[in-house]
Amino acid sequence: MKPLFTLALLGPCLALAACAGSDEDRTPSRTAVQYSCGARDEQDLTVLYSFEGERPVAANVAFEDRTLALKRDDTAADDLLSVSFSGDGYRWSIEALSPQNVLNANGGVLSRDDRAVIDGVERPITLILAKHCAVHQMAVATR
Repeated sequence: MKPLFTLALLGPCLALAACAGSDEDRTPSRTAVQYSCGARDEQDLTVLYSFEGERPVAANVAFEDRTLALKRDDTAADDLLSVSFSGDGYRWSIEALSPQNVLNANGGVLSRDDRAVIDGVERPITLILAKHCAVHQMAVATR
């Protein structure tokens, strides 16, 4: 009976190991995408996404005269429909994406945390720097 007991304990471990995937599943890749933002596409923005397998892990956002190095924000209210990257008070939110659909993900919003005095009280606010960001025709995929 002891071998069956051991097998019963090892069964879930073997199943988890099989589900964990191989190193190939986490192959790093990068994709640069150019976006046009605003109601009349008046703002341009470029994002270099870093992926580990299918999972987006970072986004370097080039906006106006700065580049923002943002990491995936797993504490954000992400769901199956969106993903957020944040760092240094900035946040880039976009439709859920993977290396296969990155050139189809739209709806990007770039924001910055700030503070403002409202009714005599200083309060945290979110400034929208760019919204309605859609993939521009000149998107470039890299490996």
